[in-house]
Amino acid sequence: MQGVQLKEEIKPHPVLVKLFLAASRDELIFDSNLVPMISPPLPWASIRTGGYLLSAAKIIRLPYQAHQQRHRLEQCPSEDLYPSLDSLNQLGSIPWKINQSVLDIVVEVFNNKGDESLTVPPPPSECPSAPPIEPTMTKQEKFKIHKMRLGLKRKKAEMYSLWCDALYKLSLANHVSPFLSFSTRLKLL
Repeated sequence: MQGVQLKEEIKPHPVLVKLFLAASRDELIFDSNLVPMISPPLPWASIRTGGYLLSAAKIIRLPYQAHQQRHRLEQCPSEDLYPSLDSLNQLGSIPWKINQSVLDIVVEVFNNKGDESLTVPPPPSECPSAPPIEPTMTKQEKFKIHKMRLGLKRKKAEMYSLWCDALYKLSLANHVSPFLSFSTRLKLL
């Protein structure tokens, strides 16, 4: 009972949960606008028409709160956008291919804790830990360590975000690449 409301919950038996977990297939689900296309994209004719055949495509990815930039793009005369639209159409006409050797190397570096100089993010477990607070420290030293801990917490969250993004993109490349070796695929997924 929660407050004045009565809630009923059904809890499955743990053996049933294990059975369903063992039977579930591991599938990768991707947004349709993030995977490579089999057919060529629609030519861009305006800021609203072009790109994918069945799903909506944005000409520019803007954050939700970027109202001013979105408004300027909508108010811009279509004649001024023709050179940019022509450039996008030219890029869309070029078929792209995954470079297998480069993908294999990036997956190997990713599996071996990444490398920031190669822009392959390390896992958040590689974030350094803050020094412990000793009872003999002064207030200023404790404040400095507390501030350092907050910075490291923020850095660890950013590392986790970058690592998850790289895992998603590498999984996508791995999924659409039919000629990858099976051992590399197993390590990544």
